[in-house]
Amino acid sequence: MLRLNEAQIAVIVKNLEHWRRLEDKDSESFYDMWVETRDDFLRMLYTRISHDSLRHAAIIFLTINLLKGDQTPVARVPDEHLERIRKHLVDEKKVLKYAEGIVKRVPEGYVKLLLEQILADEKQHHKILLQMVRDSQGRQRRETSQKQK
Repeated sequence: MLRLNEAQIAVIVKNLEHWRRLEDKDSESFYDMWVETRDDFLRMLYTRISHDSLRHAAIIFLTINLLKGDQTPVARVPDEHLERIRKHLVDEKKVLKYAEGIVKRVPEGYVKLLLEQILADEKQHHKILLQMVRDSQGRQRRETSQKQK
């Protein structure tokens, strides 16, 4: 695992803070365009981009806090959530296959781009949830072995 020293972290944090300001600015800009238009298709695109920029800024903010040590990664996911997440992962795998089949049949253009973005988001959600399950299982094993000592 790559370890960073304080100077490296400071440089990365400075760059991330700049990037976050750019995302905030983009979000505002696309929101303004959303307000200015009455075209439903453009409004949907502008909303999507504006919301994504807000989400990106929030992720960058969390990343900065993780790098600085102000935030710890995911705490242990409650057991009742883990069961629901595992079920979701099984179901989602089927949905991803189904959605991929749909996207393959759609011709190039905006519709395909939008569907591909949804598919990419869903694949990313899947990766995040898998990591949460793995991390929680690892924590559970460590807690169990510590209790047995």
